[in-house]
Amino acid sequence: MINTSYTNILPRQITEAKSRTSSLRQADALPKADASGQKQETKPVKFDLTADPKSFDGLSREDLASILLNEDGFYNEEDKANATFFLEKQTLDAFWAEYNKSGDYAAAQEASIRSLDKAGVKEKQTFLWNDKRAHIVSEYEASAKRNGVAAKNFDIDSELYHLLKNVHDRINEESRLAYINGKDFPNYLEDHDYLAIKQQYEREMKTGFSFKV
Repeated sequence: MINTSYTNILPRQITEAKSRTSSLRQADALPKADASGQKQETKPVKFDLTADPKSFDGLSREDLASILLNEDGFYNEEDKANATFFLEKQTLDAFWAEYNKSGDYAAAQEASIRSLDKAGVKEKQTFLWNDKRAHIVSEYEASAKRNGVAAKNFDIDSELYHLLKNVHDRINEESRLAYINGKDFPNYLEDHDYLAIKQQYEREMKTGFSFKV
């Protein structure tokens, strides 16, 4: 079983939303006391999503991550694809905000990594977060090496992240050699090791193993 070694996944809970819209959506799911004063079990939250991306307005990063994790089976592939888009957009926004300000590609990559590191517990459970962070850090380190400069240490204690980072490091080296030799660049999305890691993650999520974040 893969272990990302932060803390155990918590039971599904209501995350504090960043907007009034998200708060209203979650209001009915907050724990309530019965006549004896005991808190009743928290009900799973189902966000009111449609094919219209605007239905995702007001959702926090943890809300979007809960859609990707889909612990209660509420969401379809389109919902998860839209959640992925909005999570990735925040990382890209951080990159371009820094790049447009400084014109420094490495600084923009660092801004992307810092943006990812603001993730909450649920987001760090997702394959997307671990893969995106591994990809960006690997590219950042490879770029620093090419330019003969020292890269900052963005390592974290996460087995899933390290497995993916090893794949991205290897793909970066294979891409460098492919460029030198005039060959086609490898596609990490089709890489055997990458697919095996993703399949293991998906199996464990389906069979009830909890990744640690």
